[in-house]
Amino acid sequence: MVIELYPNLKMYEIRENKGSMAYNRLAMQLSFAMWKIFELYKNSTFTITLDCIDDVVVFKLSDERPNITTYQIKTKDNNAGNFELKSLTGKGVFKKLYDHIEKIDDDVKEVILVSNLSLKYKKSIITGENITLNSIEDSIKEIIVEDMSQNSTFGTKGFSNKIKFSQIDMSIQNHIDISKNKFNDLLINQEIDISLVTANALFNTLSHILHTRQCHEFSIQDSILTILPRKSFTSDEFEKLIEDARSTRELIQYQDIVNNYKNEKLKLIEESQYKQALATFKDKVATSPNIMANLMNKGIDSAKRRIGEGSETRCQILKELIVEFDDEFSEIYFSEKEIEILLMNCIERAIEEGGIN
Repeated sequence: MVIELYPNLKMYEIRENKGSMAYNRLAMQLSFAMWKIFELYKNSTFTITLDCIDDVVVFKLSDERPNITTYQIKTKDNNAGNFELKSLTGKGVFKKLYDHIEKIDDDVKEVILVSNLSLKYKKSIITGENITLNSIEDSIKEIIVEDMSQNSTFGTKGFSNKIKFSQIDMSIQNHIDISKNKFNDLLINQEIDISLVTANALFNTLSHILHTRQCHEFSIQDSILTILPRKSFTSDEFEKLIEDARSTRELIQYQDIVNNYKNEKLKLIEESQYKQALATFKDKVATSPNIMANLMNKGIDSAKRRIGEGSETRCQILKELIVEFDDEFSEIYFSEKEIEILLMNCIERAIEEGGIN
């Protein structure tokens, strides 16, 4: 991320390291980060940071003035009905939110408390997706002010309009399904043309990367400049994942192998081998998308070059690629039939993209 765009961060001191948290809480924070990635993709240049500064932090780099939005996420079972405001103030939740006003007020755009439940104080309820806490009724605001005023700068800066509350649909039971639905909407709306297998691989890869960044351990003595890159995921990284997924989409089916590469009806044993290899090839795409993308890109480039040099048939190019790529299949084990299928896909992609590199 471009730390120079946020000068206040250079002096930021982390006051706590939460360490490992309950699995469900981590998982819901990760899902929320995914939702923000899907929401901002193609509209913003951004960096998402997990479990550092706050649960989820969005650095928007493409706005006229780069800015930061922080999200503190509080969830519990929907059957609980609401969060008692006193329980949150008792844990210093609003004081911690106010820390962002103290430290990065010039850069921060919004400081948002996110919950799947409404907030309750006596008979009063706070609910809604975009509630400015400075505008709520005074009897409730007094309790929040009491908590915030433990921050020494509150007396000078006062109650900031940047501090907000947002109630959203999120629970232990539904957050993964919501993430998958939002991801599918993204694929449709952005016309990202990949197969179901590749889409699942992309989703799982993103989840794994975010989980790894989220779980990176650090000491409160570490510099924020060292910590942030290891806890962050960028819009450029997401774009690269999508491009890799596009490059590994499967183009051929069993009938394509017969019609385009064999030109004859295969014996049952060979038909069985190719159909099994098609299935296991898809598994490799799903489990190792980055490695598969690199292999596919090399194969496509080579196939384009051979088309440009005058290779006349698919079969001829396939034979040449098998020889050329003999030493390339070391990171993942490939059967002979899987290698053929991978290279057939490369040839079809090269033809589809017009050949000649």
